[in-house]
Amino acid sequence: MIVPVYKVEKYLPECIESVLAQTFTDFELILVDDGSPDNSGAICDAYAARDSRIRVFHKPNGGVSSARNLGLDHARGEWIALLDGDDFWLPNHLDNFSRAIDQFPQAKVFYTGYTNSRIRNFKPIRSLFAFRVEDYWALALNGTAIWTSCVCVYASVIKNRAWFRTDLTHGEDLDIWRRLVKEHDAIMIPEVTAVYRIGSENSAVRKVPLPQKTIIWDLNFSKMSDEKELLYFTRIYYGFLFRYFPLHLILFFRLLRKKRFRALSGFPLFWLEMNLQRLKRRFL
Repeated sequence: MIVPVYKVEKYLPECIESVLAQTFTDFELILVDDGSPDNSGAICDAYAARDSRIRVFHKPNGGVSSARNLGLDHARGEWIALLDGDDFWLPNHLDNFSRAIDQFPQAKVFYTGYTNSRIRNFKPIRSLFAFRVEDYWALALNGTAIWTSCVCVYASVIKNRAWFRTDLTHGEDLDIWRRLVKEHDAIMIPEVTAVYRIGSENSAVRKVPLPQKTIIWDLNFSKMSDEKELLYFTRIYYGFLFRYFPLHLILFFRLLRKKRFRALSGFPLFWLEMNLQRLKRRFL
């Protein structure tokens, strides 16, 4: 598995410990220190000195995609699982992947249920242990899209066909999952075994990127034949507009000019809904 590391010294020990606590123990853990200015690199080295399954690579800062790609270059396993340095797994995460791979030996892409650090008692969407996803975009619209820290991919697939784009700082993971599900069947394991930490310093929701550094900058919406896929990325598009308006009007209008489909009519309602959600989180 590959963990990109940058400014996560507060959360990194819990992340690594969650890997070492896995009931499935036949793995290698690759920690890629992306030029982190804090103590994260030293924490990686300390864990590697204690456990031979851990390998550490230090590199100049180049972004999360370059760190993941370096990890892919050095990965020796048949399967690649990903985990961000401020997230963590439950103990049966890798074991569930192993069971699902045995159940669906021809599949190349697997992902689990997940939750975030603000939500507890998340319920699985199905009672089956694992199932083949027939309509990925329908599940994505319901909040069960693939996310970086809950996915496991056959190594040759992700290495040869779908590297992480280093020109994007936001949505680089959405880009790669979009390409993978178009080419390969995905297997969903509904049980929640991964936790996304909201509010950490590296959380993507805390940053306002340049529009041209986001996935929606060069997506051609007019060529999306699946209406659910179009709706999913329309919501992503609205999400970026929401972050720019009204405090970053220049970025807002730059992104607005770049759009390739007429979907602005729904934005005012989306903007109101998102602000109401912010108020609920603040006062409830």
